[in-house]
Amino acid sequence: MSEAKEKVARLDWRTFINAKDGTPETTIKALDDYFSHFAAVEVKEENGKPEIQPQKCVGCGQTLTGIFGTWRWGIAHGVGECSACGWPSHGHHFIKDAAGEDVATINNFILQVHPDFVERRQRESA
Repeated sequence: MSEAKEKVARLDWRTFINAKDGTPETTIKALDDYFSHFAAVEVKEENGKPEIQPQKCVGCGQTLTGIFGTWRWGIAHGVGECSACGWPSHGHHFIKDAAGEDVATINNFILQVHPDFVERRQRESA
């Protein structure tokens, strides 16, 4: 296991989303499965609501800021990266359950891919 994998916690969606009583287990499982692929975010309570704090890039530690900052959209819809080191992330999230039914769509919410799901390759010299 690499050093980055040991230091990076996985995202627990419950830190910023409150599921209503009676939410179907299939929805809970879909959220668990989907969000388990992302690195944790720092959340603080402000005015009784969870507020997600600015994120540091998993790859280089730079604070990620929005468009025209240190985070940029990629070619694939909803996917982007750190503009300094290229660490992958998703800005749009289309969450489905095991049957393929829509559970949630979340837009413009940057989540970095957890290191367990990233493979860094060296470029071959020409």
